[in-house]
Amino acid sequence: MPDILAPVRPTPPANEAVIGPNGDRHSQAWTQYHKSVSDWIAAQGKAVTDGSEAAAGDIGEFQTISVASGGAHGMTTFTAIDVTFLDLPAGDWDVWGNVCFVPGGTTTCQTIAGWISPASATLPGAIEQQGYTTIRANFLTGGQQALSVGRVRLLAMGTTRVYLSALAGFAVSFMNVFGTINARRMR
Repeated sequence: MPDILAPVRPTPPANEAVIGPNGDRHSQAWTQYHKSVSDWIAAQGKAVTDGSEAAAGDIGEFQTISVASGGAHGMTTFTAIDVTFLDLPAGDWDVWGNVCFVPGGTTTCQTIAGWISPASATLPGAIEQQGYTTIRANFLTGGQQALSVGRVRLLAMGTTRVYLSALAGFAVSFMNVFGTINARRMR
């Protein structure tokens, strides 16, 4: 991680009077203040060029958590389940994920779905909400499927838990699910 500290917002000088006969020039203190404000504003949008991660609280902060195939959760047909979750601190976040469905060798499947939500294992109120993504088809018996879940904007005023959830419609045998949830701080 770079040894650069985030710049601190400058404070204006106290009780400084303008100089010059027409009041058209600032004192040295005000000149320095304006330069420090300019430097502070310029530093707010700087990108990294060394491949390092953004620090916690900075724009670009990235969080992720995965459940690997070995830790896959067993599913019940047409019942929503949480795959995993993130606890995101206050901020403006973009959140997205991937869910992977692993059926038994004889399992038939017609529906897979995934979404992002602050509500545990709860279907979205409308299909265009919470990055809800679904495929309805006659999938290959016993065939694994992966589904990208749409990007969702989360405006959090305090620490907020956000879930990656899934659902599958299947028959004959069993279905397991695993996946990854990602979040990037936008501001």
